[in-house]
Amino acid sequence: MGDVTQISSYKRKRRRAGSIRWVMCLLLLLVCLLAGYYFSQSSVFFVKEIVVTGNSIVDSTRIADLTGIEKGVNTFKQNMRLAEQKVVLEPLIETVSVKRRLPGKVVVTVTERQAAMIVAWNGAFLHVDKKGALLKQVRYLEGTGLPIISGVDDIEGDLLLGRTVSSEKINSVLQIIGEMDDRSRTIVRELQVSNLQKVKFFTPEGLEVRIGDVKDFAAKFSVFDYIYKDQLDNKKIDGVQYIDVSLKEKPVIYYYN
Repeated sequence: MGDVTQISSYKRKRRRAGSIRWVMCLLLLLVCLLAGYYFSQSSVFFVKEIVVTGNSIVDSTRIADLTGIEKGVNTFKQNMRLAEQKVVLEPLIETVSVKRRLPGKVVVTVTERQAAMIVAWNGAFLHVDKKGALLKQVRYLEGTGLPIISGVDDIEGDLLLGRTVSSEKINSVLQIIGEMDDRSRTIVRELQVSNLQKVKFFTPEGLEVRIGDVKDFAAKFSVFDYIYKDQLDNKKIDGVQYIDVSLKEKPVIYYYN
């Protein structure tokens, strides 16, 4: 009987010891959580620096201002998702990421829209990106190296920065722009689209190249480039009036008489 009593007493002591350990663990966890909370609210986590990367067109100060993030305010009290939504409203910004870098830095990484062509329109020049969005409008042509699009006469509605330019001809040109590689971007100086069935482009020397409609530009350019290099190598390029690759299987070279 004495042995049974001792065993029961031992079990009760173990249960009490286990309960005490659980209470101590819970208290320790609570202390850690409270300490972490108060530490996170301290001035250590105040925003001291906003770093902007990826931009070359839009000023860093403007981008930082657009985020709405305040220096001297706790980083955990500021909404990074909302900051991204504000920055992307800037017409020249395509994508944005706003991240905390603890303890006191915020990094804003942007991708800017890049002009893919310059459209001559109503005495002005429109810088348009690869999606057809207007980036800027200028009165004088700038030396950007981008293809100039002439013959556009069907723009509808207002021209608003960051908005898509409403034009069937520009939409058609976007098909060509999407097929261009580094070589064709070097050669094509002007695209003339007065007639979308009789599109032509001009080389840096002013050589006229007729491509017909906007379909299969990459294949047509490849045929043209073979002929172009051959004419250059054989010093015949000055005698060429135009090259027609409208039918890429049957290209034609027209020489001056």
